[in-house]
Amino acid sequence: MRIFFVDRSPFLTLLFKLFPCFRTLSHLRRSETDEALLAHAALATEEVDKIVRELFGVGGGGRVPQKTIYVMDAPPDPFE
Repeated sequence: MRIFFVDRSPFLTLLFKLFPCFRTLSHLRRSETDEALLAHAALATEEVDKIVRELFGVGGGGRVPQKTIYVMDAPPDPFE
């Protein structure tokens, strides 16, 4: 009987599931010569990269962090 541990933390999922997968795919892309395998490894690497970018909000996720820096003027009161 197998008991699967379901973790709800995206960072632990990234660390224990996606990172080893990405590392294995990167190793395959460096060491293999079969064109079909290289194509599949490249597609899988792009998918893992897309998942990580969506997790951290980088790229085409639509969320762009913005920060306004006030040098000469005082910042507006946030409670007004």
